[in-house]
Amino acid sequence: MNAVEHTLSQARRRRRRTLGIRTAIGAAVILAAALGGALAHFVGEVGRLEVAVAPAEAAATATIEIVEGRGIVIGTGVWALPGPLALRIGAEGFVPETLAITQAARARKLVDVILREHPATLRATTEPGHPATRWSLDGPFVAEGPHLEIEIPAGEHTVGARHPWYAPASRRLNAERGGAYSLTLPLVPVEGRITITSEPDGARVTYNGQAAGKTPLTLAAGGGVHTLRIAHDGYEARTDTIDVTHDTPEAERHYRLARARGRVSFALSPEGGTLSIDGRAATATENLRLPAGVPHRVRYAKPGHAPQETEFTLNPGEHRAIALALTPIFGAVSVRSEPEADVEVGGQSMGRTPKRLMLLAVPQTIRLSRDGYRTVTRTVTPDPDTPQNIAVTLRSEAQARLETAPPHYTNRAGIMLKLFKNPGTVTLGTPRGEPGRRANEFVREVRLTRAFYAGVHEVTAGQFRLFTHPGQPPAADMRPVTGIGWEDAARYCNWLSRQEGLAPVYHFANGRHRGSSAAADGYRLPTEAEWEWLARKAGRGRETRFPWGDDARVPARAGNLADESARGRVPVYIPRYNDGFAQMAEVGRFDANAAGLHDLAGNASEWTHDNYDLHPPPPDLVETDPMDVRPDRRHTVKGSSWRSGTLSALRAAWRDGSSAPRDDLGFRIARYLAGGR
Repeated sequence: MNAVEHTLSQARRRRRRTLGIRTAIGAAVILAAALGGALAHFVGEVGRLEVAVAPAEAAATATIEIVEGRGIVIGTGVWALPGPLALRIGAEGFVPETLAITQAARARKLVDVILREHPATLRATTEPGHPATRWSLDGPFVAEGPHLEIEIPAGEHTVGARHPWYAPASRRLNAERGGAYSLTLPLVPVEGRITITSEPDGARVTYNGQAAGKTPLTLAAGGGVHTLRIAHDGYEARTDTIDVTHDTPEAERHYRLARARGRVSFALSPEGGTLSIDGRAATATENLRLPAGVPHRVRYAKPGHAPQETEFTLNPGEHRAIALALTPIFGAVSVRSEPEADVEVGGQSMGRTPKRLMLLAVPQTIRLSRDGYRTVTRTVTPDPDTPQNIAVTLRSEAQARLETAPPHYTNRAGIMLKLFKNPGTVTLGTPRGEPGRRANEFVREVRLTRAFYAGVHEVTAGQFRLFTHPGQPPAADMRPVTGIGWEDAARYCNWLSRQEGLAPVYHFANGRHRGSSAAADGYRLPTEAEWEWLARKAGRGRETRFPWGDDARVPARAGNLADESARGRVPVYIPRYNDGFAQMAEVGRFDANAAGLHDLAGNASEWTHDNYDLHPPPPDLVETDPMDVRPDRRHTVKGSSWRSGTLSALRAAWRDGSSAPRDDLGFRIARYLAGGR
């Protein structure tokens, strides 16, 4: 049991000895006197509370005061009426304590109080004073500053002060409760020394602004920061600071002095070259500092110029300006092209080929360009001793695209297209007397010279919906889109062109078609000549009557036509032919023809680009890449559909004209590989 617990135990025993009937009656009488007539009403509710105070020294002089509530204090006992109750307990030399008495404490009839001694106060300073002084109390660090102000418990203590420039100082103190103490600790400066050597010897030393002698030199130095300056004729002066402290009272310094310097500035022409001084790369700053008294070699070089070198020696403190101007070196370059082209060198126009140029002897980029041709770039380094020659054959833009174009590609709408590089000639229409011939099938000789892409399949309803319902999920309908007019198909082609950055073919104004561009490389409908060439000659050595060949008998899987299953839905059907579809089929369900395209026979008839013309062409006329550019109300329709069952409609030469949509009329797309004629 410690001293505090012993004191509390003694207080409790005293409480038990004083409890009794006589004490209670006496207290009641005193309380009655204090409270007057109120006791008659509250006498049955008065409660007694014993206060046990520790430590023993505090218990001997303890005082108890009711600061809230109604009652009376007798010794260490408190008689109080019901309600809030707060007590203030004090003792000589101790800090008073105010307690709010809880119901639990009233039920126990006991309150334990431990009073805290009044601390002593200490203010300590040093002589001299320093803000960086570190203070300790009984060993541990407690504060930093010029003085220490702190409360300390009663008893013996050691106060310490440390500063790096002084020897540590301390003082013992015996503090009493509540006492106030003031201390001044004298600080004794550190006695140190600084040893200085230099290369070369004999350097002049200035110590804290005063001349101190020449190296080698040893100086007495007190604690603190000291400034040194070491100087020697013909060398750069050095300045240094040394901190002498209690932990490091001695310092040694060796200074290797650099030779005195001068300054040099360069004026360089042309700018942007490479400057080196004494074999090391340098920057042409305004004032470049270099050692004096020794020779320096400077070199300036730039591609295409003769380098220049010079040698110089600086005096100490001298500022010298040096100008270096390089002589350019030129070489001859002859440029020829087929056909003639515009020449640019470094973005500057130099005229037209053939051209002889005198160019700086550095890598030069020469650009040859001509409208309608692929630009060519060559890089050459002119040589002053050997003339350079550039000879270029320009490729037309169409030829360049042809050489790099993929044989197949799928566009952003999911449509696969096939490239036809050298279409060649085809005879459209049919001569008189061919079975099934119609009067509108004029014989026309056509030469197709422009490479073009054609859709492998007819455009599906799902692919067309991407145009009519932008931003909505794509539809999975793989049947040909039908029931749309020619202008709707043309608008779809323009939309596709804009999606891929191609030049639109069709021109619209006020909602109507106003003309077409034969030079555009955007999407369009196949021309009548292209469609018939694809259906009867592409991929084979000669022209055929039908998309599948010359045999009038329809082979299996030739296309979705008016077969046995269409009987009753069409006026004429093909006996003993069954394609598995009574009406429209999904694209690509039947074999491709010799050109590699599907559904040129059957499924849906197809809009073509051209106007529907009923005027026979002049005799002996050979048309080259015919394509109508003027608007018209009626357009040519080619190809059979699922309703077709007659010999006439199944032929590749069959043609019709329409200005209105039909439920068995769709389209496929095409585009020229390159724009221009």
